Amino acid sequence: MKKSLLILAAASAVGFASCGGGNNEGSLTPAQLDSIQQATRQATEDSIANAQKRQSDSLVNAQNATAVDSLKRVNDSLAAVAAKPATKPVTPTKKPAPSKNTGTKPQPVPEVVEPAKPVNPKDARFGNEEAKKKTQEANTNAKDARFK
Repeated sequence: MKKSLLILAAASAVGFASCGGGNNEGSLTPAQLDSIQQATRQATEDSIANAQKRQSDSLVNAQNATAVDSLKRVNDSLAAVAAKPATKPVTPTKKPAPSKNTGTKPQPVPEVVEPAKPVNPKDARFGNEEAKKKTQEANTNAKDARFK
């Protein structure tokens, strides 16, 4: 019994080793692997080229549609101008010039005062006296300019 079990185990080991043990590695030749890689690469390149062609075709179609639309608008506007009856040219009438001596004083033009900007707005808050004075002066000028 032990002898038959040992022979059975040895035969199964030999059979398992001859079949590759169910391992599929090495079942393809290098030429087959190269052809699979080349086919995959070619399919990828073809799909990229087709996608780029579709994109450029859609851009061309969009440009053509825009050009056709523009031409339709031009034709419509030309047809509208051609259908309009001719009108007489209108001569502009001159307004009388105002007299120079009206007796009223001209209104003064208000001055535009731009507020002075402090060197750094944070300096005014943190103890720099010169910056505080500039900020106060700028705020005063801004208020004066609003209420004039």
